[in-house]
Amino acid sequence: MRFFNRFWAWLVLALILLLAAYFRWTGLAWDNGYLFHPDERQIALIISKLQPPDTLAAFFSPDSSLNPKFFAYGSLPIYLLRALIPFAPPTQIVGPWADDQLARGILFGRWLSGLFDLGTIVLTFLLGRRAYSARVGLFAAACVAFTALHIQLAHFYAVDTLLTFFVMATLYAAFRLAETENARDARNWRALCGILFGLRARGWAKFGAACDDPFCKALALRCWYFSLRSRTRRWIGTHSAAMCCAKRSSRAAGWITRTRVNLLARCPSSIKLHKVQFGGWVCRWGFTRGAARRCL
Repeated sequence: MRFFNRFWAWLVLALILLLAAYFRWTGLAWDNGYLFHPDERQIALIISKLQPPDTLAAFFSPDSSLNPKFFAYGSLPIYLLRALIPFAPPTQIVGPWADDQLARGILFGRWLSGLFDLGTIVLTFLLGRRAYSARVGLFAAACVAFTALHIQLAHFYAVDTLLTFFVMATLYAAFRLAETENARDARNWRALCGILFGLRARGWAKFGAACDDPFCKALALRCWYFSLRSRTRRWIGTHSAAMCCAKRSSRAAGWITRTRVNLLARCPSSIKLHKVQFGGWVCRWGFTRGAARRCL
């Protein structure tokens, strides 16, 4: 009976993925190669400047031809598409961009964007099934599959779908790490969580530490949950969880707010106000551990 239920769950998930793939991979050449999306167009311009270096020394040089000198979107989306452009299949683009290799590469990138979004649907199902039940996982996967925003973003090669995929993958690995009692399995999940977090953090410059909380809290939760018989380890686990959660406390939020206000007050007028938030993010994610220690 359990095998029968699992079979039907995977069958329904396969149907959801087929419908989701149809919505995401239909009409990818909607702009005929004109690249109206500003982020997508910027990525295309950066990729067009990347060329393989002539020598190994040039590869490690700061002035290498593979240095994009632009990291607003991180480096992983740029290098990933640049490496796969030579394998892009011929397209059905009509108009002045029909023979342009870069336009074909961006179209292939949109296909990759849809593929990553399909991976997000699978991860949503796995996380929901693991945390609750297969029905909850299927319902959550269906919600993601037929969400208009996901379908829209899958038609662009920007960072959104790739970012969401690695966020969900890190969350799933952190969840498995938190619930795993076997030491060997925990070590494997911890390594996988670290790899996914590294791809997530180094792949997108502006969102580097957004997944820091699940990873740290999973480690703290596991340390606390599986060591309740030891008073010392229980104390360590409890304080580790408090350290990770203190950034959400009002005192930490007040410290961050005061830091951001002081930063805004000391900024010269030549700096645009909308850039100050990036400095606030540095304070928010870079020095929160110190604020957490103050809160304990």
